[in-house]
Amino acid sequence: MAGATAPHGRKALLALVVWAVLLLAVLLLAVLLLAASPLAFAQPANQAAPLGCLIQPSLLVRLGTPVEGMLSEITVRRGDLVERNQVVARLMSDVETASVALARERAENSFSAAARRHRHEFLQRRMERQERLIASNAVSPSALDEVRTEVRMAAAELLQEELQDRLNQLELARNVALLDQRTIRSPVSGVVVEVAMSPGEFRDSQKHIAVLAQMNPLHVEVFVPIARYGQIEVGHIATIMPEQPIGGRHEAVVQVVDRVFDAASGTFGVRLQLHNADLRLPAGIRCTVQFK
Repeated sequence: MAGATAPHGRKALLALVVWAVLLLAVLLLAVLLLAASPLAFAQPANQAAPLGCLIQPSLLVRLGTPVEGMLSEITVRRGDLVERNQVVARLMSDVETASVALARERAENSFSAAARRHRHEFLQRRMERQERLIASNAVSPSALDEVRTEVRMAAAELLQEELQDRLNQLELARNVALLDQRTIRSPVSGVVVEVAMSPGEFRDSQKHIAVLAQMNPLHVEVFVPIARYGQIEVGHIATIMPEQPIGGRHEAVVQVVDRVFDAASGTFGVRLQLHNADLRLPAGIRCTVQFK
């Protein structure tokens, strides 16, 4: 009985091995068929798949001043919309205001130049009369020479006064510019992201007064796989789909295609410009982009 059972066990083991080999062959054949199918080479479909992106402000400005001083007024709050050249803050400017008033008085005072001009014109007429009388010996040559010298001196003094008038005008313009530096205006149209200081604080070169974000246009930043390099060019149109609850589909234009790749992630950067004239779209939100 034992001798008959052993051959039967070997046959069962052999059959199991055969079935295992057949199953392995079927699996290998299935893998080969899948690898050779059109889905395995559907690169254009994969390449056209949406990519993750981020919508950001086109400019983020940390607003400062060219001069130091004590803040006297902040005219905006966080979240306010501001226009270009709108006043955002002011520094104390009592001294600068007084300097402008003094310089304006000097610039508008032309009495000295007018007096020099009248004296020069008088001496000029006097010299012309003596030149007419010199032929009849009614005036001595020395007297004529003296008046001619006075005319030249008066002309030089008039030129000096006219120069001083121009310098006074320049001094006024300089003081007005210094006073204007005490008024801080927004360089962009956008929204106030942060107000970092309050009236009464001293503003130095290490501090910023506020942070402003330009919201029109917006920038869309996306990292694209290197395999798609050359398929995206400046000027191409893409569809931007912000995440919920914003949603919607918006067209953007490719503005920058990086020529330096990120070897670690195998990607390159692309920046798109998204118009946002009505400021309906916020910044700092994730999105997907579909290149056409």
